[in-house]
Amino acid sequence: MASPKILRRARDKLVRLASRSLTRRRHLHGRRFLVPSVLPGLTGPLQSEDWLFPLLAQLLAARPGVVLDVGANIGQTLVKVKAADWARPYIGIEPNPACVHFLKTFIALNRIPEALVIPAGLSDHAHLGRFLSREANAFDTSASVVDGFRGEGFYGTEVAYVPLLQGDDVVALAGAAPIALLKVDVEGGELEVLSGLTAMIARDRPVILCEVLPTQDAASDIGRFRKARKARLAGVLAGLDYVILRNLKTGGGFLELADFPDDAALDLSDYIFVHRSDRAALPSGNPDP
Repeated sequence: MASPKILRRARDKLVRLASRSLTRRRHLHGRRFLVPSVLPGLTGPLQSEDWLFPLLAQLLAARPGVVLDVGANIGQTLVKVKAADWARPYIGIEPNPACVHFLKTFIALNRIPEALVIPAGLSDHAHLGRFLSREANAFDTSASVVDGFRGEGFYGTEVAYVPLLQGDDVVALAGAAPIALLKVDVEGGELEVLSGLTAMIARDRPVILCEVLPTQDAASDIGRFRKARKARLAGVLAGLDYVILRNLKTGGGFLELADFPDDAALDLSDYIFVHRSDRAALPSGNPDP
């Protein structure tokens, strides 16, 4: 009969072999990661937005503190943060249960330190919100909690609800201070997210990387809805004495704006918000990837 020691070794080997068959080794932004083989093609999104990695690395090198990632999805920002600074504290906020499971598995597989995932969305007050997504894509990057942000029929008919928490409460409960960098990618929900984080923003003055999707047709109902929300968002930023900068991506710089323009250019949807006193310390342009 085999000894307990031999049995343990055999069990551990089987676990390792099973783990390898369910994962893929991938180099992402210069660092090797194990990626769960949940669905074919998931590595692609993790490698997306190459322009963001060198900018993130430059910003993190200049600012100690926590990265707060609102709309973490499957870890597109997480891998960039950890490739740039393995020990950097990271908090991911994500309401999609499928994405949360993937994120937690990814963190455990790679033994990533200082990484917390909170299974909720953020808002300006705590409540249950409708989670709108395309049913064919479990990790839908266009999912939203904002009714009316997209046209009827864009999302599936299945009704799901997720917890939306007040951002400043989450930061306080997580003991996250200071926040060095705040990333927001929430498909139209940035107004409520930033409105719910005003105490933290006023205290820590983080650099904010935020996607604000275009108005598109300003004469349509959706266009008017988006335009009004962007005007309110600009008001929140002005109240915090933050400057709006459009990120022109690799090879370009940062274009300072008084307000969010009415346009339909999806590739011009990425912004940087910085406190007015920190504007001069921001890099003059995007470093090459």
